[in-house]
Amino acid sequence: MKPIRLLPLALLAALLAACSQAPLSDALPEPPAPADPHKIPVEKALGELEELLRAIDGPETRSGGARRVASVEALGDSALTRATRAEHDAAAAAEIGDLVYIANFQNGEGYAILGADDRIESVIAVTERGSLTPAQLAAAANGQYDGVEAPPVVPEIGDYLIERIGGIHKYDSLKGVTMPEHIKHTYGEWEVCEQKGPYCKMKWGQGAPYNSLTPIKDGKRCPVGCVAVALGQIVATNYYTLYYPHNINPQPQYLGNLFVAWNALFTMIHQYITVPNTPRTHYKENGESLVITYFLRGIGAEIGMDYGPNGSGADKKDAMRFLKAMGFKDVDNYYISEGRLKEMIVDRGLPVYACGKRTMTKGHAWVIDGMRKWQRLHTTYFPSTGRYDYDYTYKTMYHCNYGWSGGCDGYYYADAVYSPRVDAPVKDEIEGDITGSSNYDYTSGHKWMIYYNL
Repeated sequence: MKPIRLLPLALLAALLAACSQAPLSDALPEPPAPADPHKIPVEKALGELEELLRAIDGPETRSGGARRVASVEALGDSALTRATRAEHDAAAAAEIGDLVYIANFQNGEGYAILGADDRIESVIAVTERGSLTPAQLAAAANGQYDGVEAPPVVPEIGDYLIERIGGIHKYDSLKGVTMPEHIKHTYGEWEVCEQKGPYCKMKWGQGAPYNSLTPIKDGKRCPVGCVAVALGQIVATNYYTLYYPHNINPQPQYLGNLFVAWNALFTMIHQYITVPNTPRTHYKENGESLVITYFLRGIGAEIGMDYGPNGSGADKKDAMRFLKAMGFKDVDNYYISEGRLKEMIVDRGLPVYACGKRTMTKGHAWVIDGMRKWQRLHTTYFPSTGRYDYDYTYKTMYHCNYGWSGGCDGYYYADAVYSPRVDAPVKDEIEGDITGSSNYDYTSGHKWMIYYNL
């Protein structure tokens, strides 16, 4: 037996004196805070992003290979003031740490928004150009925008984060019915099981040089209008599929009394396809921007665009009428749903006209033109019986082209693309960037899509 040694009397007295001078609670260090069981380590989040980038940045889309992350910053839910609009959301917000990571790629080649909490989607968005700060994402989630043609992040992402905070609170209320801890789950790597598009190879926009033929109001050249840009990209893409190279001058030859240089448009698209790193906006040195300008201004005339100095809008019904006039069949409109998107993008191989609004008079139209679907093996192990169960989990992201000269274009988690807000307006009339609007939060209402065939 190990002998017990008695402390020297002097040392014991010193210890007693020290204890009498300060409470024990002050003398002992604070216990470490319990680890957040839902926190996703940044290394794990970046590892999952890397798996998805292998498909998104494949050689057919980016000759330089997968992009590299330059910086990573976290955004906590406490920065999202809209999260406190309801008591249950506020309760959840008080318990959540970091909500997302923002990973900016090198050389301004876009950013990724990644889940930092395992109760939200792991990869929410992967864009193709630009950069993003936590302050900008928080501003988007809180309903604040810069008022320029292209916000730094699309409003759906902010809405998705706010909704997920409420969902996390509901998740926590079900803790008592979670699976036993001894059951073990493991996952394989993500691998692509289905991919289509992106079909629209161009990156056109509403400002200069595309608006050089639009009216001047209040001393300003009016924007082209998001409806014209979305329709132009869809029509040019489909006409290229139908007519190039056998008929390089299809009908109509004129739109709004302006000549359509189909041959030049088709040559441009062919260049985009054959040379992946070709600039997708315009070439000032060879006049291609003027070809696009005439095309988009002609579309504006055909659909009766309401031009304004701060935004130009048109009616969804006029967009449908235009597609019919261009020879498209079975033109109709529906609320955006995953089933409808799959039918258009996967089954038919066609880009989709999408639109939505914040209020009765403020909205935006854009194009959904691609899809990536991944799968990974999920293994469940039951130690008590030694049994293994196997199944697959899936992730689907849609590619959006927002008509902002490439700004915010990229892949988005499916729920952020088609899920409506709960406070959707009832009436549906205008889907343009309306005069006087500097707020691009067009997801407050249901989002619509135009359904068609060739």
